Amino acid sequence: MRWLFIAVLMILVGCVLSIIWMNDSGLGRIEVTQPQAQNPLAPPPGTP
Repeated sequence: MRWLFIAVLMILVGCVLSIIWMNDSGLGRIEVTQPQAQNPLAPPPGTP
């Protein structure tokens, strides 16, 4: 019973993560590019 519960739990987690990943695939690019332009305190990527 324990293995069955773990298997079902892993399947549910996988489905939720896949749905979240597919929904954020288009918005993730915007969320990643905005903080780089809105964060003047961050050093340029070329500086050590």
